[in-house]
Amino acid sequence: MSHCGPVHEYPHFAYTKPPGPQIPLQVGMTITNEPGYYKEGEFGIRIENIMEVVKDNRSDKFLKFRSMTLVPYCKNLIDRQLLDRGFSRIIKEYYTRIEKEIGPIIKSRNKQSEIDYFYEELEDYI
Repeated sequence: MSHCGPVHEYPHFAYTKPPGPQIPLQVGMTITNEPGYYKEGEFGIRIENIMEVVKDNRSDKFLKFRSMTLVPYCKNLIDRQLLDRGFSRIIKEYYTRIEKEIGPIIKSRNKQSEIDYFYEELEDYI
C-alpha cells in the first residue's frame, strides 16, 4: 500500500513480470485485488480489496490471500443470478467474516440506524 506513491508498487507482482527485481510473494506481504469491468467510452467499476499473503494450512507449498478489507459489496452491483455456487459461497464466507469481526464494533456504538444499515447490507448473504 502506498501514500502518494505509484498505484502498483514493486517488488512483488502476481500477474506479470515487473520492470524491476522480482521477489516471490511471502507471508505477511500485502497486495490489492482489483477486479473490474469497463465499458469503453461509458463507465467502469472496480472492487478493491487489500489482501494479506498468508500460509495455506492445506499444504506447505502454497500460500493464499486473506482479505483485510471488510466492507460489504454494493448490492446493486451484484446480479445473484449470474453467480455460480462457488462465487456465492465466497461472498457468503466473506460476509460471515464481516459480521463476526465488524458486527461487534458496530453494535458497541449503540446507534440503531448504523446497526440496521449494517445488517441490511449483509442480509442476503449471511
